[in-house]
Amino acid sequence: MKSRILIGGCSFTETQNSSIKKWPDFFGENNYVKNVALQGSSNEKIVNSLISEIFRNDYDLIIVMWTEWSRFNFLDSTFNGGVYIRYLNEFNNNYKYRLPYDYLNIDDMIESNLRSIFLLQEICKNRKIKYFGISGPKPWNDDLIEMVDSFEKLNSDIKEKFNVKSSPPPLFYEKDIYLKIQKHKLNDKIDMFGYPFGFCGLGYNVVSDKKIYNRLSRFDNHPDEKSHYKIFKKINKNIGL
Repeated sequence: MKSRILIGGCSFTETQNSSIKKWPDFFGENNYVKNVALQGSSNEKIVNSLISEIFRNDYDLIIVMWTEWSRFNFLDSTFNGGVYIRYLNEFNNNYKYRLPYDYLNIDDMIESNLRSIFLLQEICKNRKIKYFGISGPKPWNDDLIEMVDSFEKLNSDIKEKFNVKSSPPPLFYEKDIYLKIQKHKLNDKIDMFGYPFGFCGLGYNVVSDKKIYNRLSRFDNHPDEKSHYKIFKKINKNIGL
């Protein structure tokens, strides 16, 4: 009997207009699959998309590939994925909106992501839907950790234009993020493959798994098709379909 599977995530999971087969496609070969993943989604956006679908249709299993924790989405009718900004030192002409902050608040980042993940878990539990979560990209990447140093490299005109007056505090360093997560009241309630994060480590994520992950190209860090098949095999082994 085919399972009814609902899948969510970011560009690591979205299959629309993809030139390669991705891990959700392999699940779709023997199951009914609904994939609501969209590129650029934050974890909050991923959860909102899944919840909307959960209340419309019945599913046996939900699989989520969680994305970077430093993403935040804003409603924008011109882009169905929402507009996302990772952090202040990403400047280019493609963004329509800017965050009016000197730096990303780490406490808010942790609160928002743990709350989103926990909310989905509880809804799945309440509706008796099997759930499996795994991290695709690193929860926070090297650019975020090195933001304190990179601040000084920002062009003075950009600093003035966006009223950036101070360098971010050293809370961006990985050890401090880890310690804050460990102290959070939801930390021991999170159900995610490879969680909790190790000290100064990222727990399990696809990008850091050298047995699975290969870049799509030199300029594109998304997994290639062989990597997606290995991701499918790993997830399938752990959910037991």
